[in-house]
Amino acid sequence: GRLVERKGVRYLLDAIAQLQDRYDVVLRVVGDGPWRPRLEARAETLSLQDRVSFEGFVSKDELARRFAACDAFVLPAIVDAKGDTEGLGVVLIEALSYGKPVVATSVGGIVDIVRDGDTGLVVPPEDAEALARAIATCIQQPDRARALAERGRAHVEAEFSWDTIITRLASLYGELAARRASYRQAKARDAGA
Repeated sequence: GRLVERKGVRYLLDAIAQLQDRYDVVLRVVGDGPWRPRLEARAETLSLQDRVSFEGFVSKDELARRFAACDAFVLPAIVDAKGDTEGLGVVLIEALSYGKPVVATSVGGIVDIVRDGDTGLVVPPEDAEALARAIATCIQQPDRARALAERGRAHVEAEFSWDTIITRLASLYGELAARRASYRQAKARDAGA
């Protein structure tokens, strides 16, 4: 994705800095954008050069390999200075579909995808300490992390599969067609009265 303010990566860097002395944690930041230089500088200031890599944009195939290889996925989104935030969070759906434990913040459409303690861990935005605690939970409690990932994957398959989307759209179109027919009948009755 794009490295912009609303992604909240600066808070993730601060969280990794809090964890680096206790855990062998490595962060791979995939994406590029206007915030990359300041994030790279922040990582250097926090002495995270050996723990964090900024990998730029990658192909869909490479992204699939990255998801398959990662231990967890973190989306530390925030509401930026302009009031923008994450919408649906397609990247979360992708991470969950790969069966990865997810840590995310409670902004935008994220809360529609990740249910705290059920399909992932949700923390307040702009809270590096809470991010660090949630990441540490995934490390310290691998069985819990696996269970979150499994429930997350099942949730995504049930709610965001093409079959589910098509069924919901067909139902919506049927509802709209019925309303339109009802409206036309009422209008015809009113015109005849």
